[in-house]
Amino acid sequence: MARKAALKMQGRALDVNTARAKVQEEMFASASGKLAVLNETINQMIGATEKNVDFLADQLPAGNIGPVQGNEDPFVRAVLDAYKQKHDDVELASVGTDQGVYANVPKSAVNPADYDPRKRPWYISA
Repeated sequence: MARKAALKMQGRALDVNTARAKVQEEMFASASGKLAVLNETINQMIGATEKNVDFLADQLPAGNIGPVQGNEDPFVRAVLDAYKQKHDDVELASVGTDQGVYANVPKSAVNPADYDPRKRPWYISA
């Protein structure tokens, strides 16, 4: 009788271990699926942002920016203003040139007179 009880207990232990393994497998599969969806969403967001940056770069050639911040070509200001208005998630839209000129929206975000975008990590990595 004791042997029969021990066998029953072992059988239950196997059932519990099998169930535990199955639950872990299902949780892993669910987490993997959610991570794949999250990864795809992030890739789509980054891809859309890259397209927006490319669009702005095509619209704003360096020669059209203007001589100094605050004295930009009206077209540059209009493009940056329109971009910011259409993108609620954008806090600051800016452009820097290879001549060291910088323009941004909102216009109230003014940098020091010696600000040089060419020395900034975002410009260097672009």
